[in-house]
Amino acid sequence: MKYNMIRGMALAAGVVFVGATTASAAVAWNNPSGSAAFFSWANGQNSNTNLFGSPIITGGDTFVFFPQSFNASATNGASVTATDTFEVDLFAQSGFGFTAIRIQQFGTYELTGAGSVEANALMDISDLLAPRAEQASMTSPNGFPIATAGTGNWQGTTQVPLLGANGWTQIHLTFTSNLISISTPGGTAFIGNDVLGAPVALTIIPAPAAVSLLSLAGLAAVRRRR
Repeated sequence: MKYNMIRGMALAAGVVFVGATTASAAVAWNNPSGSAAFFSWANGQNSNTNLFGSPIITGGDTFVFFPQSFNASATNGASVTATDTFEVDLFAQSGFGFTAIRIQQFGTYELTGAGSVEANALMDISDLLAPRAEQASMTSPNGFPIATAGTGNWQGTTQVPLLGANGWTQIHLTFTSNLISISTPGGTAFIGNDVLGAPVALTIIPAPAAVSLLSLAGLAAVRRRR
């Protein structure tokens, strides 16, 4: 995924949750800008599919998303993909910095027949003050694709370290999540981001590092498909 490195601009969709690759109109969050305990944000938005919805801030340092219809459901030999991207610009307050960002996703799946379901994700982070960027794809302890009939839960983690002597203080973050269902004749395949939690936990690292840790940790709430 490509990302825009526009100095001085806040993260725009892409993760702003809308990737820089989003050519069509983006959908701004209900709270596209604001302040948290140790950072502020701006330009929060989703791609035009708007499946993530708008986040809420909890504990002064945590973004949490509750997608309502972010799923891919296929039947009788069809294949379906659902995707959304969010973007945002993050600005550390004076004396703080970002050293890592982690996003965890939680969902459910249901499969009959010999089809499969899969989830993948990609996060891009660019420094708004310097020509550097980091990228990471999702890893999952469940393993994908899932091709065994049945139902269950899945989870995935995407983490980006932000290394450097001076720390990262102004960044643009873009996160894209894709859900893929492939069914066979007479079969069904479903996978959902039933609940995607992207809490942001900001922890101060003592001197002499003089930087802080920004962690987008997962919300361990998984809603079964009904």
